[in-house]
Amino acid sequence: KRLRLRHFLRLEHSSRAALTLPDEVKAVDSSTGASIPLIDTFSVSLCARIPSLSPRPTPLLSIAGVIVTVFESGAIGVQSLSGQADDGLLDREDEEDEEDEEEGGKAVRIVSNEWFVLTAVVKAKERLLTLWLDGSEVPLPIDLSAPSAPTLSLPVDKLIYVMSCAPPAAEGAVDTSGLGGVRSDLRFVQFDAVAMGEGEMLAVHVPMGVWSCPCGARNGLGHKFCRRCDAEKVKSGVRPEGDCSKEHPGLTVVVAQSFKEIVLDDSKDVFLDVSADWCGPSVTMFPALCDLASLLKDEKDVVVAKMDLDTNELDRFYLAETFVPNIKLFPKGNKEDFGEVGMAECRSLIKHISERTSGGGGGQPLNSIVAVLCSELEVVMIVARSQAHQCMFVEQGAIEAVTAVMGTYLMFDKAQVCGFKALINLCKGELPKTLSHQCGAVNAVVTAMTEHKEMDEVQEVGCWCLGALVAAHQESKQRAGECGGIDAVCRALRAYSGHEGLQQVALWALGSLAANASDNASQIGKRGGIQLVVNAMRNFSENPQLQEMGCWALANLAACNARCAEYIGKKEGPQAIISAMKQFPKAANVQYTGVVALSHLGSDAAIEKLLSFPSFALFQ
Repeated sequence: KRLRLRHFLRLEHSSRAALTLPDEVKAVDSSTGASIPLIDTFSVSLCARIPSLSPRPTPLLSIAGVIVTVFESGAIGVQSLSGQADDGLLDREDEEDEEDEEEGGKAVRIVSNEWFVLTAVVKAKERLLTLWLDGSEVPLPIDLSAPSAPTLSLPVDKLIYVMSCAPPAAEGAVDTSGLGGVRSDLRFVQFDAVAMGEGEMLAVHVPMGVWSCPCGARNGLGHKFCRRCDAEKVKSGVRPEGDCSKEHPGLTVVVAQSFKEIVLDDSKDVFLDVSADWCGPSVTMFPALCDLASLLKDEKDVVVAKMDLDTNELDRFYLAETFVPNIKLFPKGNKEDFGEVGMAECRSLIKHISERTSGGGGGQPLNSIVAVLCSELEVVMIVARSQAHQCMFVEQGAIEAVTAVMGTYLMFDKAQVCGFKALINLCKGELPKTLSHQCGAVNAVVTAMTEHKEMDEVQEVGCWCLGALVAAHQESKQRAGECGGIDAVCRALRAYSGHEGLQQVALWALGSLAANASDNASQIGKRGGIQLVVNAMRNFSENPQLQEMGCWALANLAACNARCAEYIGKKEGPQAIISAMKQFPKAANVQYTGVVALSHLGSDAAIEKLLSFPSFALFQ
C-alpha cells in the first residue's frame, strides 16, 4: 500500500531515475481475485531541487500517461507522454494566472535551487488528476474528457520515472516528447496505493519544509516571500502576553523571538516540546505535557514549554531536526550540551526521574512527586516508540530508573501503570531485555500485580508488560516462573473473566511464558491455565485477536510439553481451536495459529476429538 524511499540522489543531465514498485503493489479484482493490469487509484510524492530552470520544459514526473513539467518561470505544466500539443492537455506557461489574480494570489511556482514538495493524486475512473505543490493545489487547465487524453492508469510494468522522467526511447527511435534531462537533486519519493486527501497530503508536505503565512498560503522552505501576499517569511510566531498559555496553567509558549530569552536562560532547566497541530503524535502527547507543566508550575528553576514548528524558524544549531514531536531539554548551566541528536534530553530526563526517586523531591508532597514522575514516564513511553530514542534512553539507564520508580512508589497504582508502559517500549530487542532482567524488571511487574490485585488496569497492563519482557528471552521466562509471574497471570484471568481486553493480553502473556519453556508450560497446566485459555476463547468468540492469542497459547503449551498437549485434548482445546478457525475463515493469523496448534496436538485423545468433527477434512 505504501513504498517510501528517503535518500539524497544527484541526477546529472543524462541520468534518469525510475521507481520500480514491488510485486506486492498491485490491484486485484475483488470478485474474481485476478490481478488487474492497471492501477487506477494512487498518489506519488517527491521532494526535489532544481539548481537552474531551463528554457525548455523540465520533466518532474512521468506517471499514468502524462508528464508533469516545470517551465523557466517556475510554473507547473502537464502534457501527454507522447508530447503532442493538440491532445487536450494545456500547460500553464500559456496562461496568465487570471483566476489566481482575481483571488488576490499568485500562481504556485517552483523556485530555482530551492527544495519543493510535489504530490500527484490520480483517480483514473473519475478522470481526475490533482497536483499539490508545497501544500497548495495547482489549478491545472486540463481537459481529461478529451478522446485523446490519457487513461491515467498506471501501466502493468509499474515504472514511475522521477525527474529526468521521460522514459528512454527505443534504440533508433526519435524522442517525440521534446523533454531533455536537467541536473537535479532528489531527497524523497513516496508511492501510495490510495488517493491522498488534503490532510494526508499536508502530513507529507509540511514536515519536508513547507511554511505557513498568516494569510493562509503555504510556501516552500526556500521561499523568502509568500507567493500570495508577498509578505516576508514569518520567522517568529506572535509572542503571547506573559509568554504563557491561557488555557493550560504552567505551560510556557515559546516563539523564535523569545527563544533566547526563555530557553537559553542559564538559571533554568527548560523542557521544550517542538510540535505542530497537524501532527497526530504531537496531539497525542500534548495532554501529558500540559499535566507536567501544571505540576511543575511552582518550580522556579524548571520551565515546561511548547513551540510551533510551523510558524517559527530557529538557528539550526539548536534545532537541526525536521521531525515532530521533538522533545528537548536545555539543562541549566550548559545550554550547548547537545552532542548527538536527542542524547542530552534523554540523559537529563532520566537524571531528573532518578533524582526524584532517590529522595530529591525538594520537600514536595509525595502525591505531587509521584504525579510529576508519572507525567515524565509517559513522555519516556511515547518518545521511546522511536527506535533511535529507545536506544538513547536505554544507554542512559532508563530501564533501571523506571524499575526504581516502580519499587519506590509501589503503593501508587498510577506509577505502576506508567512504569509498565515505559518498559514495554524500552525493552524491545535482546540487549534491553537482558538489562531489564538484570535490573529486576520482571520481579517489579509481578510484585505490582500482586500488590494491586483489585485494580483491573494494573492487571491488564501488567500482563501486557510481562509478556513483552519474557518474549524471546529465556532468562526472563525462567525468572517469571520462579517469582510468581505465572500465578499472577492466571489469577488475573480468573478474577477478571469478563474483562475482554485483559483476557486478550493475558492469553498473549501465557503464550510468551510457555514458548520453548517446558517448566513454565508445566506450571501453567498445574495452575489451571489451559482451562482458563479455553474458557476465554469460548466467552469471547467474536474477538479475532483474542482467538488468535488463545490458539497461540495452546500451540506453545502443546509444543514444548507432551502432558500439556494431552491435557489440552481432554479440556476441549481442539474444539475451541476449530471453532475459532470456522468463525474467522479469512483471518490469516487465526488460521495460521490454529493450524500450528492442531499440528502439536498429536496425542490419541486429541486425535480422537479432532476426528469427531465432520469438518476436520477441511483442515487436512
